Amino acid sequence: CVFYSNFAELDGGGGISAGVGSDLIIRNSTFHYNRVDEGSGGALSCGGSTTVYNSIFWQNGHLLVDDAFNDTGFSCSPAKLIIKNSIVEFGWPGAGNLDTYPEFVNEENGDLRLRSNSVAVDGGDNAFATLSQDLEGNPRISGGTVDMGAYEFNRDCNLPARLYVKKGSTGDGSSWSSAIPALSIALQLANECAGVEEIWVSEDTYIAGEGQANLSDYDLDRLAPSFKIRGDLKLVGGFAGTESRLEDRSDDSYSILKENLEPVPS
Repeated sequence: CVFYSNFAELDGGGGISAGVGSDLIIRNSTFHYNRVDEGSGGALSCGGSTTVYNSIFWQNGHLLVDDAFNDTGFSCSPAKLIIKNSIVEFGWPGAGNLDTYPEFVNEENGDLRLRSNSVAVDGGDNAFATLSQDLEGNPRISGGTVDMGAYEFNRDCNLPARLYVKKGSTGDGSSWSSAIPALSIALQLANECAGVEEIWVSEDTYIAGEGQANLSDYDLDRLAPSFKIRGDLKLVGGFAGTESRLEDRSDDSYSILKENLEPVPS
């Protein structure tokens, strides 16, 4: 399950509020940006016993004035809340638990799937994985060990370090002659696959979220209405679409990026 951007006013379970005497078990779930106005318990309030396996808790808690979260998001005592093989911001005792950013694909747009370099990938414990599919219907275990969180990483990241983008193409991005047709698609792949280091973009105008309906290999429904550019990704535009060296690019050519304010036909 995913518990995203929920809100509670006082001490109590923006994500889940478990009643007194409850016996709750949570497996392979993701809690993100759940808040409480006062007190604690932005993600979870425990009235009884709660056990958590293979899950992610990130940016939950009491929302401060400066937009920083200051606690785990739990209104629970360690005696009532047992967590194992999970990511918990600010930490929580338990075998296999981590306090490491889970590397979401695009959390600003609610895409809480994992990138290839996430510590959550293969970070769970198969003994606690009881379902055969993840939240999107993909195989629950794809790499030998179950991932933490609601989504199992299953993207084939056998991609080159450089991707090419050129409108009108229908390729995999490995060259100009086999370029990806939309910048949003290339950025989606780069956001998921840490091995992509740079993207070369031919001269044209690119609108966030645009794609082509016949490209079934791409998750077009995941394309964001704005461009999400990874902090360590090198994005270079203005190419004619034939260059093999960066210095061959003309300084008078441009690639124009536009935000998607209206639905873009596929």
